[in-house]
Amino acid sequence: MLLSSDLEKFIELVAWGGCSAIRCPEYSIVGHTHRDHIPKRLDIVVVGPVAFLKRDEKYKLVVDPDGNRATITVDGIEAKIYVFGKRTLSSYGIDRKLHTYPVMVIVGNECALYIDDFDIGDIEDIKKLITALKSSAKSTLKKFLMPVYGGVSGHGAEDPKELSEASKELMLFAMAEGLEVVALAHKIIPSWVPQSVTRFYKTIETFR
Repeated sequence: MLLSSDLEKFIELVAWGGCSAIRCPEYSIVGHTHRDHIPKRLDIVVVGPVAFLKRDEKYKLVVDPDGNRATITVDGIEAKIYVFGKRTLSSYGIDRKLHTYPVMVIVGNECALYIDDFDIGDIEDIKKLITALKSSAKSTLKKFLMPVYGGVSGHGAEDPKELSEASKELMLFAMAEGLEVVALAHKIIPSWVPQSVTRFYKTIETFR
């Protein structure tokens, strides 16, 4: 029987926007503050670039892009949270703003990259970031948490099918790089997602 690493356990014990493996997480990690990613439940601590989020201060943990790191502990597992802003992205050869801030979560000597939303035009830069992190990160990049789009329009795509295919392209790239992917439903999990991929559905009600 395979034992889960502390990173895997942590990923399962928090929410990622509104997606989670459990229904009552203490924390939700976000890369931006669009309403469809922010939990309505005001007792969930939202972690990320949320300085201007209207929420009781004890229920938000601000992690400034390129600034402070946050440390949270869930079920005895300590995780460090970093938000990649303009300066950090530039150090990886990315000189433009993405739809959302990439978030890195480090547990022990393993880490996960989390992208909670993206536009069509972001894909090549996200690929570049994955490649750079694999070769330069002090901790082992093991997991990639990403949205998989099903029935969603916008994000620079002409129609929902194009956006879904774009998320498929990004997932297959990450898997080819040796990363274990966690698919975050946005708004449904498409049928093309491999059965071997971990899936988190939207179990937490958000503001949209």
